[in-house]
Amino acid sequence: MSTESTIIEESQWIQTVEKYITDEEHRLSQLKSTIDGLKQYNQLAVNDSDAYLSHPINIYLLIKRLATEWPQVDKLLDQPTHNKLRLRVNPIENNELTEAAKGLQNLVNTYQLDIQSLANGSVRFWSVSDGRVMTIQPSDDTHRLTAADCYLIGKQTFIAGDYQNAIQWFNETNKQIYNVNIMSDKLFESKVAKYMALAYYRLGDYNQSVHYMNKSNELVDYPSDTDILFNQLFVDLIVNNKSTANSLSNKTLTNQLSETRQQHYNQLDVQSQQLCRGLVVDNKHMNRTVRESRLTCRYLDTTNRPLLRLTRVKVEQLYDKPGIVMFHDILGPIELAVLKLLARAQLSRLMIANNNRKTGIVSDIRLAQGCWISDRIHPIVERISRRIGAITGVNINGSEQFNVIKYGVGGYYRNHYDVNVVKPYYSEQYGLPVNRMATWISYLSDVQAGGATVFPRLNLRVEPKQGSALFWYNLRSSGLVDWDMLHNGCPVLVGPAKWIATKWINYTEQVFHKPCLLDKQSFNLI
Repeated sequence: MSTESTIIEESQWIQTVEKYITDEEHRLSQLKSTIDGLKQYNQLAVNDSDAYLSHPINIYLLIKRLATEWPQVDKLLDQPTHNKLRLRVNPIENNELTEAAKGLQNLVNTYQLDIQSLANGSVRFWSVSDGRVMTIQPSDDTHRLTAADCYLIGKQTFIAGDYQNAIQWFNETNKQIYNVNIMSDKLFESKVAKYMALAYYRLGDYNQSVHYMNKSNELVDYPSDTDILFNQLFVDLIVNNKSTANSLSNKTLTNQLSETRQQHYNQLDVQSQQLCRGLVVDNKHMNRTVRESRLTCRYLDTTNRPLLRLTRVKVEQLYDKPGIVMFHDILGPIELAVLKLLARAQLSRLMIANNNRKTGIVSDIRLAQGCWISDRIHPIVERISRRIGAITGVNINGSEQFNVIKYGVGGYYRNHYDVNVVKPYYSEQYGLPVNRMATWISYLSDVQAGGATVFPRLNLRVEPKQGSALFWYNLRSSGLVDWDMLHNGCPVLVGPAKWIATKWINYTEQVFHKPCLLDKQSFNLI
């Protein structure tokens, strides 16, 4: 090897190492910048995790960090010389970020939240208990949504068919783009304008639709988005000058259900949302004043109930026919803690029952975590079950296990029946159809805002109250389904999380405790 060639090769080595150092400095600078930002968010959560997780924006931002930012950190560490530093982050999928955006959209729809305030980190809502508008202010700018956040939520709102609110979210997106010092992204701005054009199109405002469509085209030199709806809009409005909004209208369940029936279901959804907000809707069953005059608060007669003979059970009649009652101060602090402690390690995403009632499917109808707790798992759980049987007068041996459920911020359960109204399954022991005769819901926590249980057909709203229990019959005394017992678990708006323990009581064991009557319209009495 000549000395001249060695000198040249050494120079190349130096350049290679210098480039490596430069690349490493850039990588470490990126890594430090990202970690500093994540540390700021994490410190807020660590200081008061309960308060942090009570805010719906914080829930969304936490999921966003797990879905987008931590994978970037792991990628920066994914270098051949740094494998020992790999965090092996197991990030959540991006579809969970989409679900979080849907959750915020659901809160906006249900509680008619002010979108501008929400984008700035404030939650303004009507407090039923206080009878006034309450506002939860952000402690700092970390609660604010970015332009990308507002765009994602607006997009999900548009997909859901709520075009008015979608436009508001896209307006907030534009404010963030123009008011915050961020690098201009013409393609991103074009997409925002495109969705605004489509939203106005769906609302029948064709002048605004054309305005935003032209704006979208001006921002990019050529159409980079091949969205079919946008192309159809372009053809209809510019080439053919048509107003064919109806041709693009959303048709969800109308192919499966008659239009009249679908409108009825939609109206029940609207009534449920009104009740969730604390609004009273027209009651078709009877005059509200007359009905409320029949309601009472009393102590349960425990004379012939040995287990409760020395106990005073507080009963609040919430509805007379069908009977719905609240039993107050049923569970003590230790019992509440035991139920939640047993459930925490087993919580998983809850599903809804399939037609055969033996399998479950994930559905947008319900967003919650839960698990099943057997009476035999702990003496306290068994004691609670025996107390339920003594209070209600049913044979508790015919009940299901406790279904302990955690509804986090945004968690809900849309209108549903606890009985299987499609096709009951049959008991392997008796060969008889099994159905849930009655429902008992123990409230294991209080909720600051939202989380009520509402009955849209009865115009009834029940606030969760820690230690109390809600009880009703799903079947009439003849064994027929009581269609008035349609109910809804309202979304939790402001935490802490709503915890409940549900006990469903089947009628196959109730032949001597609650025998069927011949009168098809008579109610089970509580």
